[in-house]
Amino acid sequence: MSDARHDIGVAVSILLTVPIFAVWAFALLDIVRRPDLRALRKVVYGAIVVLVFPATLLYLLARPTSIVRHRTHDREDWRDELVDRLEARPGGPPVVSRSQEQQMLDRVGRLRR
Repeated sequence: MSDARHDIGVAVSILLTVPIFAVWAFALLDIVRRPDLRALRKVVYGAIVVLVFPATLLYLLARPTSIVRHRTHDREDWRDELVDRLEARPGGPPVVSRSQEQQMLDRVGRLRR
């Protein structure tokens, strides 16, 4: 009977440990890939995430959504630029001129065809 309890204990431990390590790994990978953080901040965030598991969950819940896109900008991606400009200052003065806005709308129209 003690062998069965031991086996159940091992299975429960594995079922709890694997997701925790997966969340830690995802958070650390996200921190390392963030282009807006300098190396020192990445190290500090990484250390906090590793040492305090609730901080890992808070980081994943509170991270900025604009940082979620981790693309390399080796090519011109005007769609991301358009989204960034539109999100930049809601309700403020226009971010782009009328001619730039028309050019972007023309590009979007061509994509839909």
